[in-house]
Amino acid sequence: MNTEEKTGIRKVLRIRRAMTVAAVIVVVGTAAMLLRAYFTSDEDQTDTNTYTENVPTIPCASPEPITVTPNPLEGFLWEEADYPYIAKIPQEADYLRADGSLDQVAYLSAYNTWERSASSYRASITYDDVTKAEKGLALFSQASLPKLLEGEAGTNRTCSPLNIYLALGMLAQVTDGSTRAQVLRILGADNVKMLREMADAAWRIAYQNDGQVSCLLAGSLWLRESDKIIPYEPNPLVLLRDCYHASTFRGRMGTEEYNQALRTWINEQTGGLLKDSAEQLGFTEETRLALATTVYFRARWSSEFAKSATDLQVFHTSAGDKETEFMHGTAKRRYYDGDTFRAVTYDFDGNHAGDMVFFLPDEGVDVNELLTDVQVLSLLGSGQNIPQSRVVAVQSSVPKFDVLSDNLDLTQCMKDLGITEVFEPGVADFSALLAEPVGAYLKGAMHSARVKIDEEGVEAAAYTVLTAYGAAPSEPDEIVDFVLDRPFLFAIRTENGMPLFVGVVENP
Repeated sequence: MNTEEKTGIRKVLRIRRAMTVAAVIVVVGTAAMLLRAYFTSDEDQTDTNTYTENVPTIPCASPEPITVTPNPLEGFLWEEADYPYIAKIPQEADYLRADGSLDQVAYLSAYNTWERSASSYRASITYDDVTKAEKGLALFSQASLPKLLEGEAGTNRTCSPLNIYLALGMLAQVTDGSTRAQVLRILGADNVKMLREMADAAWRIAYQNDGQVSCLLAGSLWLRESDKIIPYEPNPLVLLRDCYHASTFRGRMGTEEYNQALRTWINEQTGGLLKDSAEQLGFTEETRLALATTVYFRARWSSEFAKSATDLQVFHTSAGDKETEFMHGTAKRRYYDGDTFRAVTYDFDGNHAGDMVFFLPDEGVDVNELLTDVQVLSLLGSGQNIPQSRVVAVQSSVPKFDVLSDNLDLTQCMKDLGITEVFEPGVADFSALLAEPVGAYLKGAMHSARVKIDEEGVEAAAYTVLTAYGAAPSEPDEIVDFVLDRPFLFAIRTENGMPLFVGVVENP
């Protein structure tokens, strides 16, 4: 074999080796991409949780280290909850061809997938589910709202009855005996199994994540790393996971790392809407366990307000008149004539989207009186004494507002409602969760909620953290003016009238 032939063979072998290496790189790279796709394919709880990781381009000659920001939750997660899958409604902009025309076949296919997914989820909710959910939450709202929303004149207040209800439901699940009985009584349940059914029904009715409306609910249990859970079935962590969609975390109480994990979880589940409030949360070395629930809501009005029509208008507060931004618009709406108020519903855009109700007290009626009004409560789920209503063209003037109740202490409210034992050391019974429950008792109960409205729609969020310590229509025939220019009450409801958020606006 001559020199040229040998040289040619060497070139061929070098090319083959290079192709083999390239193939290996492609295979490894593809495998990495598949693994990444697998571990990041689950639907996020809120739009603010999704992210795109930018992979840096590293020069071959001078590679630079990749800085990876650690996840504060990593290492603490013990039992992870899952959530119902609902396909997202497709956006036409995502199905445009290069020439700007719509790929109708692909778009309709995606739309049909979304429609089937959403319909399948709603079909799983029965009339019996609705009845169970309404019973418990209506009873709790009727008893608690006057206490939750009491405050000084001129201040704005808001809360999420559903969020607190689910937190107390989790508390009932991890307690026992007379401690549990007190919680069950205020939640309208005869036993803990019945409560699980009621809470599960309320959770499934409220939950939405179809790309039109976001109503995202989550729960979590935070344990001390040294504590042991009861060894017998049913496993309390599994019950919390399956009924309340609660994840369980375990770590060293009082450390900044574990505190940051709690704040990160709260912020992820509430879209960052309560970030400043969450910064005040944390555990101490004496903390035995904590329960947390969250709700994040976002929806657009079915009839949006034109931004060009927004102007300054006088709002009559208890301290005097002030100018604030008012939104204006006319649309067909459900209008209620109560004995001491008028109310109008503003529908959200989407299937089973729910609505927001504004209650304007009559002249001379204090807005706080509406919190005990039977007709108002009927529109918040009780179903009794519903006032006369009709669909009319409503000329609305609604002030824009951003209402925050920051870390409201629920302790006295819970005690006033009859939940007292859980706060007493040596009396509180956490034996449904802890293998060594002696000394565990509820030390703190905090609730934060925020509701914002503008011309496009509504965004709202809430959390509740319970911390235990221990030694271990027809065509309208009339036009109605509805001007919210003095203190008023509002409620964000599910499609069947369950109250997600309720608040008082005295100073928008």
